[in-house]
Amino acid sequence: MDSQDGKKKPRKIITDPSQESLLTIDNLHPDFSDLPVFPVDDVIVYPNALAIIKVLSQSQANAALRAMKEDEHVIAIPMRPNKVGDVDLLNLDSYYEIGTYTRIIKIVRTEDQYGQGWQITLRGERRLHPIAINYDKANKIYRMNLAVVKEMPLAIIGEAVFEDQNLLRTVRQSAKSYFEKCQPTNEARDAIRLTEQIRDAGILSDFLASHLDMPFEQHAALLDALEVRTRLRILLDILANQLEVAKLVANAAQKVRTDLDKQQRDYFIKQHIKALKDQIESEPDNDLDELKAKIEKLDADPEVIEYVNKQFKRLSFLPQASAEYSVARAHIETLLDIPWHKQTEDHLNIADARRILDEDHYGLEDVKERVIEHLAVLALRKDLKAPIICLYGPPGVGKTSIGKSVARALGRKFERISLGGIHDESEIRGHRRTYVASMPGRIVQALRHAQSMNPVLMLDEIDKLAHDIHGDPSSALLEVLDPEQHNAFVDNYVETPIDLSNVLFITTANSLDTIPGPLRDRMEIIEIHSYTHVDKRSIAMDFLLPKTLKAHGLMKSNISLSPEALDNIISFYTREAGVRQLEQRLGAVCRKVASRVVEAMNEGKKKPKVTVSAKNLETFLGKRRYDYDMIEPDRMPGISTGLAWTPVGGDILFIEATQMPGKGNLSITGKLGDVMQESVRAAMTLVRVHAEELGIAPDLFEKRDIHIHVPAGATAKDGPSAGTAIFSAIVSLFKNKSIPAEIAMTGEISLRGNVLPVGGIREKVLGAHRAGIRTIIMPEKNKCDIEDVHESVRNEIKFIFVKRVDEVIDILFK
Repeated sequence: MDSQDGKKKPRKIITDPSQESLLTIDNLHPDFSDLPVFPVDDVIVYPNALAIIKVLSQSQANAALRAMKEDEHVIAIPMRPNKVGDVDLLNLDSYYEIGTYTRIIKIVRTEDQYGQGWQITLRGERRLHPIAINYDKANKIYRMNLAVVKEMPLAIIGEAVFEDQNLLRTVRQSAKSYFEKCQPTNEARDAIRLTEQIRDAGILSDFLASHLDMPFEQHAALLDALEVRTRLRILLDILANQLEVAKLVANAAQKVRTDLDKQQRDYFIKQHIKALKDQIESEPDNDLDELKAKIEKLDADPEVIEYVNKQFKRLSFLPQASAEYSVARAHIETLLDIPWHKQTEDHLNIADARRILDEDHYGLEDVKERVIEHLAVLALRKDLKAPIICLYGPPGVGKTSIGKSVARALGRKFERISLGGIHDESEIRGHRRTYVASMPGRIVQALRHAQSMNPVLMLDEIDKLAHDIHGDPSSALLEVLDPEQHNAFVDNYVETPIDLSNVLFITTANSLDTIPGPLRDRMEIIEIHSYTHVDKRSIAMDFLLPKTLKAHGLMKSNISLSPEALDNIISFYTREAGVRQLEQRLGAVCRKVASRVVEAMNEGKKKPKVTVSAKNLETFLGKRRYDYDMIEPDRMPGISTGLAWTPVGGDILFIEATQMPGKGNLSITGKLGDVMQESVRAAMTLVRVHAEELGIAPDLFEKRDIHIHVPAGATAKDGPSAGTAIFSAIVSLFKNKSIPAEIAMTGEISLRGNVLPVGGIREKVLGAHRAGIRTIIMPEKNKCDIEDVHESVRNEIKFIFVKRVDEVIDILFK
């Protein structure tokens, strides 16, 4: 036909690279010309296999009728997916690479709800490759020119024979299993027999493909595969997937049958028991009636009541012997235990609240003032959202115990949740009820225990939260501690919103560094400082000693503790920012006193009054554990005293420098962090730059090795605040002049010689005071921080404020 009849030029086809040797484009020539085209889009016609296709397309019907009339073959060629009906059928790109040379066996006219059509029976004979297509206007059909393709059979010689035979054997076995499990019919038995009888691997692969239920694209891929080995591998994957699906379906069906049998058995047993109870006129089981009565009395929001009723209705249909029944009942009882609308009435008398706080705790003025402010605003506005307070300070200063006092002052219930070491998010949000032994989170448990929706809830040790594969609890706390979100907190176990806006959250922490930034921003930070010696003496006399006497069954008449003895306990038997060790030492004294009292009673004597003085203190507590005065009377050159901040309070540290013959190397030891090591190098550079001004020979640095060490090598140290102390130690070493032992210093240094401000001044000053330091050199810009130091400590220490390291050297070496 000419071009105006619709002829198309032969296309250059890009085939699968793996089939390049089987289908060479340059050598294609039409071995089969003008074959009627029979496009298929849902059923593939394989060689040596029958296929029955129902068609509605007039083009397909014309091709089949024409072929049947002329006793011709047709080319049954698959269409690309989603193309039929909206594509140019004269475009070879609309077809797959391989079609089947097919004979029409039978055509039957049909009619159903979709209209008239034709049912056509076809038998495939061989694979052909299309190279051109045209339209036959006279017969209203498409015709195609095709080339013979070369199929690659399995290997019969060489190393691949063993592999190919194993592949063929595996496909036969898998096909047999598939027909037995997935198609247990007479036709399947015939298919199994033919699978075993067909010896040619190519014919077997086409036969199996025609019997497998798979997507049209997979059928087309099998038809396109010219290498028999490739076809068998594709078939093996498809058979394995279908067998796995069949196994899963069978297991699910078996489980459903088992569950149904058990439910029916439980139902019949339950009905039988009920009938027996009715016969003996026993009282009905009122277990669910009791639960329903509680639900009717539930005081909660309508949404909560609706949810509880829904869960109760579900519970009533469950057999009581089933495991799910106990889980569902426990869930409903948890919902009923939550005090949805129960609240305690706040005591808004500010004078009483202040008195209670002062009775329970010495100092802590910032915390007490914040509670009083909250009470005052609450008296003016009843719907005030409770604040979220974080008490931050060293151990033993009363952070945890202040929570009880706040609850007592407000007239609220108190609950404490220890967060130290918690690493599972479910501890906060609760476990989902799908898990065995699931339970609500600690927030909901605290509300259930308090039976109030406005308790004082203390989250203790919030800085010690951990996280692992189970989640990050600190992220879960973001919702709990956010005033804008926690009015609708959802516990995974409860599954209904809970209003936490009236809960007064108080958190405690020893360090802010380990608290994530977003969580820290949600809290109002109140720092609780270390106690001075005077503070500890007052706390011991007014709080700790009466508490310890009561705990050991003693009265004030049984012991006489002199002020000097108490001062010695504080100075020589404790070294801490708080009073926890002090309470332990008083407990040890009371135990000794209790022993003497009981011995006297056993001898029939009157209860004695034991005197504890500075002279006999060692008989109660043993030898002294700490030196009050850590100042060395004879100090060598190269040693200075610095100040350190730690989570347990301030302390002093010694910087030691020594030199030896060498080549100018610098050694740093003492488990120093990166920042502190940088301070050492900066100090060394500063000394070398100003060597002549300091009276140090510059060539010394080339001939001597320097070693900087900070004792207590097992303790990690870091931070820039030891810069002035390191610089002074190096200068002292090279000038061969000692630094006065009673002077300590703190401050960061720069390469320009400036002394920069540092943090933790209050704690550092208290630590220096405990160690016997009476002169402190610190940056000029930290002058304002001295106001935070207790007046009794300020009066005993001389503070010298400097701007540059030159001033430090002048003070130390006159």
